[in-house]
Amino acid sequence: DFSQLILSLSTRLMRNNGDSIDEIIRLALKRMGEFTGVDRCILLYLNPENTEVHDIFEWHSPSVESHEKLLQNLSVEIFPWWDSHLQKLSPYYVPKVSDLSREAEFEQEVLHTQSIQSTVVLPLSSNQKLRGFLEFDSETSEINWTPENITMMQVVVDLLAGAIERKRARDNLRLSQAQNLALVSAMPDMIFRITREGILQDFTIGDEQVLFVSD
Repeated sequence: DFSQLILSLSTRLMRNNGDSIDEIIRLALKRMGEFTGVDRCILLYLNPENTEVHDIFEWHSPSVESHEKLLQNLSVEIFPWWDSHLQKLSPYYVPKVSDLSREAEFEQEVLHTQSIQSTVVLPLSSNQKLRGFLEFDSETSEINWTPENITMMQVVVDLLAGAIERKRARDNLRLSQAQNLALVSAMPDMIFRITREGILQDFTIGDEQVLFVSD
């Protein structure tokens, strides 16, 4: 039951402290792939500029090969039809790759090269901005999905997107704190001498003494 899958993943994500999100993503891809009967589930997260693929998570059945190396650092700009759909933050479903329109000719050629018969692509977004996408591919048969199936999958994708963004925010905060600590640690010790009247007399930076002359 897919509702149980959503509940299970939601619980794990809520209890997660952000450090094991990669493990949860891989588990989610495996369960969704097995549940839907597709050959491959692949999550691609874009760099901050949204110009190329930055992180990849993949699950695939034993009967097909991994596509992870093919997609590493892939520029999204070379897929204009694909990108135009994703930027609208709406899912799109290609039940039969051979029936794609002429405006998607390049995308069709790439999918055929990878032996993909059907694909479903769901956007990952944060604050109404595209952050990546989750792709379901079938090489051995065509995918027959209802709008309800796609809506339920989008729920899981939105949960994953939120968890990934929270982890990135925590990682950025930790990096910023480490940089600030390193900066403070690199600064030499300063010693101030102040008179009883509260007037700064001089101060020492490391081994160098600086005389302060007040007006």
